Amino acid sequence: MYLKAGRPRTVLDPYEWLPGYGESGVQIRTEKGSCWTVEITYDDESRSKLWKRNLRFSGVCSFYQASFPGVNTLALHLEASEDLGSLVEYPESEAALEWRKHFQNLFAIKHYLIYFLSENLVLQVFAESVILTEPVLVET
Repeated sequence: MYLKAGRPRTVLDPYEWLPGYGESGVQIRTEKGSCWTVEITYDDESRSKLWKRNLRFSGVCSFYQASFPGVNTLALHLEASEDLGSLVEYPESEAALEWRKHFQNLFAIKHYLIYFLSENLVLQVFAESVILTEPVLVET
C-alpha cells in the first residue's frame, strides 16, 4: 500500500543562488539528535571561489537519501514537481500525517523533498521545519 504525498509546493529554489550547472557538492550530517544539516557547496560565477549554504532541518524524525534517477524504495506515491531541483513540501502528505499521529500531534511534522541534479541525489525529510543559512566563503 502506498501513502500519497499530494501536490507539492515550492519552499525554495536553490537555483536563485546556485550557478546554472548546479551544486559542486552535498554533504549530510546529523547534529544534536533531531537536527539534520545538508551542506551545499557551489562555485561563484567566475568559478574562482567556493561557497557553502546549509539547509538545516529541525525536529527530524525520518530521512531518506537515494541515487537519482534510481529506484523508489519508499511506499510513497509522489506527484511530480514542476520545480525539479527546488526544495518542496507536501502539505497533504499522508506519511507526514502518520508521523504527527504517532507523536499525538505534539510535533508539526512536514514532508520535504529535494533533488540535487548535479550530484544525482534525492533527499526526503520528515521534520518540523527547515531554514536556509546565509552563504559562507569556503577557505581553500
